[in-house]
Amino acid sequence: MGKLRGSRVDAVDRRGVVRNPDLAAAGARLRAAQGAVRQMELDTGVQYSANAAVQRARVSEQGFLPPPFAGESYNLIDVSLGVSYSLDWWGRNRALVSAAANAARSEEAEQAAARLAVAALVADAYFALANAQAQELLAQQQLEKRRTALAIEQSHLDRGLASPYLVRVAEQALAHTEDAVRRSGYEVRAWRYRLALATGRSPDQAQTLPKAQLPAPVALPSVLPLDWLARRPDVVAQRWRVQAAGDVSDATRAEFYPNVNLLLLVGLESKSASQLLSRSASTGSLGAAVHIPAFNVNNLQNRLGTREAEYAVAVGEYNRTVLDAARQVVDSYAALDAWEQREAFQQHALKAADQVEALSVSRYRNGLTGRSESLGAEISSLSQRQRETETRAAQLRASVALFHALGGSWEPSQE
Repeated sequence: MGKLRGSRVDAVDRRGVVRNPDLAAAGARLRAAQGAVRQMELDTGVQYSANAAVQRARVSEQGFLPPPFAGESYNLIDVSLGVSYSLDWWGRNRALVSAAANAARSEEAEQAAARLAVAALVADAYFALANAQAQELLAQQQLEKRRTALAIEQSHLDRGLASPYLVRVAEQALAHTEDAVRRSGYEVRAWRYRLALATGRSPDQAQTLPKAQLPAPVALPSVLPLDWLARRPDVVAQRWRVQAAGDVSDATRAEFYPNVNLLLLVGLESKSASQLLSRSASTGSLGAAVHIPAFNVNNLQNRLGTREAEYAVAVGEYNRTVLDAARQVVDSYAALDAWEQREAFQQHALKAADQVEALSVSRYRNGLTGRSESLGAEISSLSQRQRETETRAAQLRASVALFHALGGSWEPSQE
């Protein structure tokens, strides 16, 4: 995903794009839309027909035909080929083909939107899992130091060098850290399951996922490329829907005008198979059929009103999608800006905590203080590292949200 390419999240992301069922459904809808385009092209083009019939008939003796036909039975063999074509003077067929093509383009954009959503979901879950795993590791390190601190305070109490109060404080801190380890373990399992499902795996395959890692934070862009909104897949999909709805309205409007169909029929007709291929057995006709919508104007007006209302709905949906996209970009940008500022503060605080830890350990090694003081500095440094890791993960997840809101790097194949 953008600047995140090259990390392990890229490999997990590609698996998610391939295996996610939402993408499979989007691909199927695109294929169906493409098939509808081809079918519309065939339905509005030149139409061909071929027919063959063999009949055994008897002429009634009481009918209109006189002898020698009356009372006779005979065979009738008929083979014919027909061709018809609508002149489409008013562009109805062209509008219908264009509507189907625009609907297919909309489905293509929807497929890209689904792919982008899956990529963002996978990346977000990956960074959340990486944070949970880092928090669990840091909590376990804190737990070991808490146990050491409790053992020291208990030893001091046994020798009468400390009060029970300090032991109880150490026990409370140990219990709190143990609970943090359990919570971190739960978060790791939960995000593993979510990442597995996002990548099309079953929950029992969650343990096969690679260990997640947090890369360096992504810097906030100096200029917000709002022009990307025009290329955002869901916005493009809505734009194609508007054009498709307009094409359908144009096709309905063309139905108010007369339509002319050209008809050509050639064939062979004979009472016996031996004479079927003779010149005397040939038949044919050529003509034109004119359709004049003079008696169904009310139906056409109602249909046109419906199509224009559908066009207005499509325009409204497009405007709503653009506004929602702009809101998502602004919200994501503001969140990323806030997390970036907090990350800078946490980096400064972590540096200060590491310096305090180094000084405290040096004092302990030089015999200037006890082990309890250096342990406290080490635990404080680990706590600060937890906050810094959490902030860095939140910044990365905000970057993913902004990348998603801007529409990623997808560009329509056709405009």
